[in-house]
Amino acid sequence: MNIESMNSEKVTNQDINTSVSDINDKRVDKEYIRIKETTDLNDQRIKESNSQSNNEIHSETKNQDIYYSTLKERIDQTPTENSGLGTWEGERGESKFIPADEETKICLERFGVDGIEYKNGIPDFDPVTLEKVQIEMGTTRYSVRDGEKRISGNYEKADTALAKKWNSEKKDGKTDWTKDDVKDWVLENRLVRHENNDMKTVSYIPFEPHVVCIHLGGVCECKKREMAQLGGGFDE
Repeated sequence: MNIESMNSEKVTNQDINTSVSDINDKRVDKEYIRIKETTDLNDQRIKESNSQSNNEIHSETKNQDIYYSTLKERIDQTPTENSGLGTWEGERGESKFIPADEETKICLERFGVDGIEYKNGIPDFDPVTLEKVQIEMGTTRYSVRDGEKRISGNYEKADTALAKKWNSEKKDGKTDWTKDDVKDWVLENRLVRHENNDMKTVSYIPFEPHVVCIHLGGVCECKKREMAQLGGGFDE
């Protein structure tokens, strides 16, 4: 083989090596592009998923009632397992509470229930509620005087609202119901005005389940709200 042929062969091998290198580089480039596209797509999917989750959380939070008390504070105000007031079907403050008191049992039976359901440490008295109104709830149950100023308590506000409701409904054919009529109705039927944790709803319910199914109620929430607005805390 002459020198020219050898040189030609060397060039040919060099060309081959260069071509192979180019092909490998192109393959690497294509693989890099494929990986990058896949990564970008996954990143986009993650962003969309996170956005959806955040929207769901925001929506869930938006639909939930806002309480100034903590869950622990509310649970701590429910009947304990050894209180003698009754028994829990499940977890304390998160299940049905069945009173042990005979009078309370009889009272609940009239409404077709044997206990009161709790959720998030809050009792659901709806099954035994006779009337319900909404008011601008405050920290005072009874009306008081502050110097020359008279401050209406939650009970008076609720009775006034219920009298107005009865008049609009023409209850018993009447349109002249007053808050005093409502107060008499409460006393005659052994009822209580239950201030709900939403700080606006007052329910008229029988005395017995209200006193046995103990709880942290609306007045406490209002006191905590007031302290929060003042920038302080609330010590029960």
